[in-house]
Amino acid sequence: MTYKITKIVLGFFMLALLVGGSACTTTPDCELDHTGTLKVINNDSRQSEVRLDGSKIFTLESGQDKEYEVASGTHNIRCFTTGTEPDEVEDQVTITDCETTSYEIQY
Repeated sequence: MTYKITKIVLGFFMLALLVGGSACTTTPDCELDHTGTLKVINNDSRQSEVRLDGSKIFTLESGQDKEYEVASGTHNIRCFTTGTEPDEVEDQVTITDCETTSYEIQY
């Protein structure tokens, strides 16, 4: 009788493992650090400088895109042309943990 009960309990335990999956999972760094990725796309014919919250993060050539890891939350983005035809745009972007947010420069 004890053997039968042990076998049944063991069977339920195995079933619980199969249904519940493994409890050993790792949390991605972006979730722990509360960061996401900003992808900036320059489809304009001019070179553009990109600033995030007042700090220059990079310069993009025409047709180029780049990614930048940033803290999750709402940020101010400012893009402006660096050539002889000045143009500028200011906007806000919201970054979410572990996700990529795309922003296309549109003057």
